[in-house]
Amino acid sequence: MCGIGLISKAPEVVPSFTVTNHVCTSVPFSSVVNILYFFIDWVDVANDLLRSCHINQHIKHLSECGADVFVHLYESILGEKVPDFIATPRSQEDDAHNVQAVIDSLALDYLQVSLSHITEHCERRKGVYQKPPRNI
Repeated sequence: MCGIGLISKAPEVVPSFTVTNHVCTSVPFSSVVNILYFFIDWVDVANDLLRSCHINQHIKHLSECGADVFVHLYESILGEKVPDFIATPRSQEDDAHNVQAVIDSLALDYLQVSLSHITEHCERRKGVYQKPPRNI
């Protein structure tokens, strides 16, 4: 199992408050979070997560995270198999099915919140489930 711990309940909502700097300019907390989002190296975050979960994969771009990465993370963090998993995906639709199985299980079994916004976003972006080219 992954060394980051199990997800056992829905995450708590981040409280809304205002941050005031030394020049007395108030900025809503959510704006600060949005600004900080752009300074985070998400590739490093992904690689740290993969390493922490003992998944032998290193990425250089987030686009390299295919369905297999999400399935491996799910199984490593939660210690169980993805329900309704297609073990040998033969098409982009099979990969999409496996990612959707991860999303559905997280939403229904662990978080008890709707993740439909993820599904809708992915449906609008055709090709989001494409596997990265393999090095031969």
